[in-house]
Amino acid sequence: MSLLARRAIIAATCALAATACLDSTEPDDSRLTQDEATGLLLGLRSVANLGDETIQPIFASPDSIVLPCPLNGTAKLVGTIEEGEPIEGSATLRTDFRVTPRDCGLESAGFVFTVDGDPSLRDIVDVTINAATFEILIEGTLTGSLAWELEERTGTCAFELTLSGEPDFSGPQPSFSASYTGTLCGYNVDIDATQFVVPLG
Repeated sequence: MSLLARRAIIAATCALAATACLDSTEPDDSRLTQDEATGLLLGLRSVANLGDETIQPIFASPDSIVLPCPLNGTAKLVGTIEEGEPIEGSATLRTDFRVTPRDCGLESAGFVFTVDGDPSLRDIVDVTINAATFEILIEGTLTGSLAWELEERTGTCAFELTLSGEPDFSGPQPSFSASYTGTLCGYNVDIDATQFVVPLG
């Protein structure tokens, strides 16, 4: 067999192998399941929750704060808290933070994660209060990407989430509900976020 023929066979074999890899329908075992992705979000929200007074900062300055993660590592938040211009009797408060975990160990929904910024998440929340009715509306976004490790698996997770919250008058007592909707680690989600935007107790 000539050298040219051998090269042609090798090239064809490589092309077939590459096509087989690209067309493979085998599941990606390293990808987070939707339950794991939800646990990752809820665990991270518990860490980077400025409303939780039980979390003692490691460091704080006018534009940044470093919080401890439950198991190890830290989460650094850099950003601002600003009042918006009053509009038709309503007051608005905006928090805008870049969240960067570093070797952050956390446990959530029965899963133990270690997460790092890839490079970070941007967490924006607008709280609007109607001065006449004291009705509270919440809107926000959580976007960016994280690198995660779970047991012996590793990967990245992209966040493209919208936060919305409003009063709920459907029950005998008024309450408040909030949710994250959008895509999380490649899944379309609708996740209850009430505990992270409403003081407990």
